[in-house]
Amino acid sequence: MEAWDAARGVCAACGRPLGADGVVHHRQGKGMGGRKGARRAGTYLDRPPNTIVVHDTCHKQVHANPTAARAAGLIVPSWADPAEVPVFRLAC
Repeated sequence: MEAWDAARGVCAACGRPLGADGVVHHRQGKGMGGRKGARRAGTYLDRPPNTIVVHDTCHKQVHANPTAARAAGLIVPSWADPAEVPVFRLAC
């Protein structure tokens, strides 16, 4: 998958090496208008820049702390284009 190639073995959330503990995270999910928004923006829901690879524990932190995740660009609102929202590190 393209997200794994783009990750280059590094967690997008914390910056540490992924190893075998990586999962694909959708920055803008279907429930937030991701599929419709992805078509409108000319990107695809299951491809970068909407998909990033993070550790499973970081993925849980992203969903447990949506306010911090939005501030870090790990969750993108439905009205925004994921290609235009930078990703910053969290302390996972």
